[in-house]
Amino acid sequence: MDAGRAGTPGGAGCARRSRALAALLVLALLPCAAGSGGRVAGAAAASAAATPADTARAPQYFPPLQRPPLDPPLRLTASFGEYRSGHFHAGLDFSTGERVGQPVYASLPGYVVRVRASGVGYGRSVYVQADDGRLLVYGHLDAFDEPLAAYVDSVQVASAGYEQDLWPEPPVAGGPARFRVSPGQRLGWSGRSGTGDPHLHFEIRRGDVAYNPLLAGLALADTVAPVIRRVALEPLGPGGCVEDAAAARTLMCTGRDTVRLRGAARVIVEALDARGDGEFTMAPWRITLEGDGPEVECRFDSVSWAEGMTEVDYVYDRGRAAPEVRRALRLWAPAGFRPRVLRVDVPADRAGGAIEMPPEAGSPREIRLRAEDAAGQAAAETLVVEPGTCTGEERSRPGEMIPAQRPSSGGVPGFAWSMEAGVLFEDSRIATTDAGRPVAPPELKACGHAFAMMPALTPLRRPLRVGIGLAKGEEARGVALYRDSGDGWEWLGAEGDSGTGRIGAESRRLGRFALFRDVRPPRVTVPAAPPAPLPGAYPRWALEVRVEEQGSGVDARRSLFVVDGRRVPSEWDAVAGTLRWRPLRAPASGRHEVEVCVADRAGNVRRRHGSFVLD
Repeated sequence: MDAGRAGTPGGAGCARRSRALAALLVLALLPCAAGSGGRVAGAAAASAAATPADTARAPQYFPPLQRPPLDPPLRLTASFGEYRSGHFHAGLDFSTGERVGQPVYASLPGYVVRVRASGVGYGRSVYVQADDGRLLVYGHLDAFDEPLAAYVDSVQVASAGYEQDLWPEPPVAGGPARFRVSPGQRLGWSGRSGTGDPHLHFEIRRGDVAYNPLLAGLALADTVAPVIRRVALEPLGPGGCVEDAAAARTLMCTGRDTVRLRGAARVIVEALDARGDGEFTMAPWRITLEGDGPEVECRFDSVSWAEGMTEVDYVYDRGRAAPEVRRALRLWAPAGFRPRVLRVDVPADRAGGAIEMPPEAGSPREIRLRAEDAAGQAAAETLVVEPGTCTGEERSRPGEMIPAQRPSSGGVPGFAWSMEAGVLFEDSRIATTDAGRPVAPPELKACGHAFAMMPALTPLRRPLRVGIGLAKGEEARGVALYRDSGDGWEWLGAEGDSGTGRIGAESRRLGRFALFRDVRPPRVTVPAAPPAPLPGAYPRWALEVRVEEQGSGVDARRSLFVVDGRRVPSEWDAVAGTLRWRPLRAPASGRHEVEVCVADRAGNVRRRHGSFVLD
């Protein structure tokens, strides 16, 4: 990447694909209030001599935070609005140096309104209701600080359950809240609970709306512009062609490119921003399309948890048009509704955003693309669209809706679905040796055929209800509905319908579905327990067992330790494949008897007995 030319259209174009920086890009919290403790860290890349238009910051909707959530310098690893399975990324992720145990601080005065302990989602997390109305969310903690740690532990021990969603007493009738916090007060320590790599997830909300933290009080120094790497044009409607072919065409950008188009096409853009380690993986703040045709803006200001999260599949292409641009955004909106993050200059009852080149068009049209980050750095790309022909063979596009087709009289009975529009229906035998499809592990036994609803990447605005019937006389115990995820068969659910005899569940994805019976309990390996408490700023002694489960998945609420005859709060870490008991205080010295019970979702159970000794 040529950082010295950031902010100029040529230097900020798609050809800048190198991930190597002279040193790491450091994003440091700007000093925005007295006593904040923030400082400016020098960015490794040279600051660009950008024009005023290129350096205009994104609008700020809230006052500055008084304290960063971590000690500076802050390094971003994920931005607001990025794609996550089924939803937008609703905050920022900060690096903790691939380690757990970094102090996490309250950024504004307020009180703890919610605290969660979970093995999924945000893991251990703290929600601070600030006095000015903002809700600050801190996720994936390794541990809570006092007095939150003792509060959560008391509920976990009393209920013998690790999973907790607690709402401490708020201020009532002018009285104080149970857990009042001030800026800079330590809430806990960073970790990787509920996720894979250690990092801190930080959100700013108001009501049910999550705001981009870079527009809601968190200012970061940033001198590296986004890049526009690739642009794909996907023909729409009969007779549409790009570069003489009736299929999407992807361009590696050079700053100004020429493409031939006949008919209408939507524009799909892969624009990326730099993380703190110099890798270009993050979503920019804003991407715009303008010129001789439609005006479209995708802008990651905010998203509603109540109604906007599932619109992510309409905004991100996910490889529907071209597999090589899976992080790309579709600068186009369907008819009938508009995703919150998209603005298109056509009425909402019509699909909008497509560029058009009628067969009779005689002159080229110019389309301009621009990607900006919240600090005002920008990249630009120009497409010169020329009239084209259509000599290629038209074929169906993998991301489009196919008209409903009911099974023929020779089809396999017992399948049902409900959704707002139909898609192609077909059936096939479960693959057991086909290298192109996931093979079911030995613990899953197929109960009949697989059913497919395609295209698998078709976006759904609401969940799909799927049900498959068992063969006559076959027992339902241990049987559940699974979906082919592309990496294997994932468990969806086992809700029975006594009226039809079908077993089903909801799915937010199309694809291949089948019934399997899980016939084998999880495998459990018991390593030696630590002989003494571990040193550190907070309790870290833990009793763990490793679990291997390739069928229906571990049932977290029915998997537990019994220590000296007493059930203890047990955390299921699905990412690490570990069942863990980490008490607030290590057990007393001496020998302790332990039983571990690990259950899967099909009801299979594995038990192991043993003991451990603490010095």
